[in-house]
Amino acid sequence: MYISVVVKLILNSIILLSFSVIIYIVAKTLPRVEEKPEEGPILKEHWVAKYIERADAWFQSALEKFLRRLRVWVLKFDNYVGKKLGSLRKDEKRENRPMVVEIEKKEGGEGNVDI
Repeated sequence: MYISVVVKLILNSIILLSFSVIIYIVAKTLPRVEEKPEEGPILKEHWVAKYIERADAWFQSALEKFLRRLRVWVLKFDNYVGKKLGSLRKDEKRENRPMVVEIEKKEGGEGNVDI
């Protein structure tokens, strides 16, 4: 029962988000459409366009900040993975060395160590 409610909530959220993205894209492309005004009185800019421009500027700056931070996080993660790979390579080289030390006893009781 609870899972179906959560699924409905997620689907409603996705639908609402997609509609808002569609409206944003349409509002952003509206200023690009230019029609030649007929010879007559000059029309004022619509009052909604001012708010759309502000929202567009805010969205662009927020997106830029997010992408810059994401880039830093990705670079940090890349650095971390590079260090881990480097330490694994060093460990692999250490594992390839023979770890057994052969000791030969001579007549005098002294041991020679071969590495």
